[in-house]
Amino acid sequence: MVLATETALDDTVHLARRLQHRISHEPIGAVIDLTASFGVTAYAPGRGSIQSLIGRADAALVMAKESGRNCIRVDSGVAEAL
Repeated sequence: MVLATETALDDTVHLARRLQHRISHEPIGAVIDLTASFGVTAYAPGRGSIQSLIGRADAALVMAKESGRNCIRVDSGVAEAL
């Protein structure tokens, strides 16, 4: 889990892309190819507790994993709340 404080949603997605790129291009062992999927959400006033924030990020991560390897998905409700 990465908490990017004081970061706009678009910048957080960009951070996830940069991390994804670094992970996939980092040599580990002789033949291991790494991928990374991310679920991204943002804090919005009135959208609940830290537990619900983590739950939304986890739900977005599940969507990313269901979409295949090396995916980033944004919490579908976050755009309407911001």
